Amino acid sequence: MLAAVSAALLAAAPAEARIVSVTITSVQSPAFAGRSFGTVGQYEKLIGTVTGEVDPADPQNALITDIALAPRTPRGTVSYTAPLYILRPISQSAGNHSLIFEPPNRGNKYLLQQLNTFGQVDNTIGNANDPTSAGDAGNGWLMQQGYTLAWAGWEVEPGTAFPIMSMTLPIAQQPNGRPVTGRVLFEATVGVAGVTNRNIPFSAADPSDTTTASLTVREDYANTPVPISGWTYPFAGNWRLPAGQTMAPGWLYEFSYTATGSPVSGLGFAAVRDVVAFLRHGEGGLASPLGGDIATVFGAGYSQTGRFLRDFVRLGFNRSEDGLPVFDGLALHEAGANGVFLNARFAQPDDSERQHTDRWDPEGRFPFAWTTTTDPVTGAQDGAQARCMASATCPLIIETMTANEYWEKAASLLTTDPTGATDLPDAPGVRSYLFASLPHSASSGYGQCAQPQNPLNGHAGLRALFADLDAWVRDGTEPPPSQVPRLSNHTLWVPWHRPGVHFPAIPGVTYRKVATMRNARDWGDGLRPDGGVITRAPPVMLGVKSPSRVIGPGIYPSYVPTTDANGNDQAGIRLPDIAVPVATFTGWGLQGPAYAVGDGCGASGQMIALPLTEAAAQA
Repeated sequence: MLAAVSAALLAAAPAEARIVSVTITSVQSPAFAGRSFGTVGQYEKLIGTVTGEVDPADPQNALITDIALAPRTPRGTVSYTAPLYILRPISQSAGNHSLIFEPPNRGNKYLLQQLNTFGQVDNTIGNANDPTSAGDAGNGWLMQQGYTLAWAGWEVEPGTAFPIMSMTLPIAQQPNGRPVTGRVLFEATVGVAGVTNRNIPFSAADPSDTTTASLTVREDYANTPVPISGWTYPFAGNWRLPAGQTMAPGWLYEFSYTATGSPVSGLGFAAVRDVVAFLRHGEGGLASPLGGDIATVFGAGYSQTGRFLRDFVRLGFNRSEDGLPVFDGLALHEAGANGVFLNARFAQPDDSERQHTDRWDPEGRFPFAWTTTTDPVTGAQDGAQARCMASATCPLIIETMTANEYWEKAASLLTTDPTGATDLPDAPGVRSYLFASLPHSASSGYGQCAQPQNPLNGHAGLRALFADLDAWVRDGTEPPPSQVPRLSNHTLWVPWHRPGVHFPAIPGVTYRKVATMRNARDWGDGLRPDGGVITRAPPVMLGVKSPSRVIGPGIYPSYVPTTDANGNDQAGIRLPDIAVPVATFTGWGLQGPAYAVGDGCGASGQMIALPLTEAAAQA
């Protein structure tokens, strides 16, 4: 069977093809140790690689940063190779003829963990990156519905061993054939004591040069960076502190240096566009491994890959080179009001801008909302749907957020105008939902935080809303109205005004008002709204200069959900743990005493148990 599949997929493709070859290297049939899923039956697993070519002269591809500097094939195209992973019903006629494509999150698969599990204990998936056992299907919900699932690489990952899905991209070259070089600012922070060195995202152009490179440290962005002298390059891709020094957990170390070897990272958008279109339609004489079975295509992105898919639509890549929509529907979770740091020279897409970390990355830039709005700083008008509206290729979108994205990723800017004055109506074909009081990542224990972390997740809600998205795309049944906090009904408020937020006074719990702000920043003339080259790092603040300020000129106001008397969010979807709570659950938390005290604790929230008796409550 493997030989037959590979032979069919390696048929010659026409010269204008976007996908030029697919090699299936492994077929496991049946998968999941033979487990059967309702009327759909058994599944099989296909693993391989896909090679594509992009025409740099095509206007759709011209906005890819440095595509003009990429090496060319004999046909004048730019080539890439990506891993491909497919789970499909063995009997395709028994499936629902729909594909769900998930861009891997830092090379990892999250789709089964999000939609095929109920909680942290039951239906937990042990091997989500290469699901093999019967238990690796979790509760099997996706399979019972008959979906075909697929993943393909879209970024270069440092860990290339299977099952991490890392793409192979060309390196941007100077006219003399040497790799381009450029200044890179890399921020590092650690959560444990005793660390003496950090890997850097790109090799140093000259590892003997320790004079033009610099290393600084500070506790948070409100403090002035302190230079560190005596650091060394143990090798081209690593810096090390002087002997006897270790990194302070939670503190910010900024390493600025001249790097070499920048992949043409924006090709990741074109790769997803072309791979997904190929899986649905095939490519000229090259047959899709799914045959002609796929009638509907969904995209699913979680956190980093939700941000990737937002930019995918915003930059116009949901229009295939045949002029057809790539995705019919998108389910985006936990993206906040952010894109991804991808379409740039020396991009760092694995970074995640939060209140305490990676604030210099160009992730949180106008436009924030799907609706077209006016930038109060520059006067520009734009929206994340503008390009797909112009080409009539917009997918239907269900976007979900946890409370953490309001505190850490400025999620309120998705539904308010950039001046923070008014609520925005839903954009056409978009619904937005808050999972009240949930964290970005469910955790237990204290970790780096001052209070026990929030263990709740929204898996049940995500599954219900994906069913709504399916019905919306398949037969036009509209999902429930958006459920998010609003300025108009006072369920959205400024984080620094505790009385307005209504968060109660809880003994031992500090409310320090810290939340992510969005400041207009200038990374230099080389960085356009759709990508380019950073020439100022750190960027220049426009308007208010301090990165710790949350109001003032040049700042796009962001807000947080208000709470009830127990400190749980009022608005949004209140899952049973919030509707009938045994604790105060928050989307925000603060760093603990051994870390950068007082700043936000990243993706974690808090769980503070409610008193069990009236006497305990009074005490």
